[in-house]
Amino acid sequence: MIWDSRDLTKQIHTESLDQSAGVIMPFYDEDSKVLYLAGKGDGNIRFYEMIPEKPQTFSLSEYRGSGSQKGMCFIPKRHCDTKKCEVMRGLKLTSKTVEPLSFIIPRKSDRFQADIYPDTKAGVPALEADAYFGGASDFTPKLVSMDPKNKGAEGEFKRSYVPYFFFAFVLCRCIFFFLLKILTFFLFFRCRQVKPNNPCPRRSKAK
Repeated sequence: MIWDSRDLTKQIHTESLDQSAGVIMPFYDEDSKVLYLAGKGDGNIRFYEMIPEKPQTFSLSEYRGSGSQKGMCFIPKRHCDTKKCEVMRGLKLTSKTVEPLSFIIPRKSDRFQADIYPDTKAGVPALEADAYFGGASDFTPKLVSMDPKNKGAEGEFKRSYVPYFFFAFVLCRCIFFFLLKILTFFLFFRCRQVKPNNPCPRRSKAK
């Protein structure tokens, strides 16, 4: 069912999928206006084009997989491969693996296709904390071009230092436990070499 957030008294469209009782996990691409529906416990992923007028949805295609999915997520749009005309990339969680899924629009040319790659969200905050608490009202998301030629422009693709901090944390933790292990062995052998000053007398066996 599709609902209008401005009027929730009744649905504006109903779409029949199948007879499966699995939970539907919806993912909406705001750039291409495509809705992806992945069923939990199912191996299929359906995607529909959303339009503002009736009939509201158009079925585009369907991905059919052999294994059932326990979960599903999509990476940010700006990480898709524009040379392959990849419009979405998902990660499918199964009982044993995490499988990457690429949704590609077939094009013969390897040039940048501007018609399928509008500006997408840059992944940076629209407002700083000081501006928000100061009463700023412009919450327009910051956009970034998907064209590889414009990736070096100012304000686009800010470098994330989280992986570096995580790597440094793991490295420091490994070094700490390695040194702690060496110190433990050193103290253990040191204590074995030192004889006690007042050894406890052994108890004689009762006759």
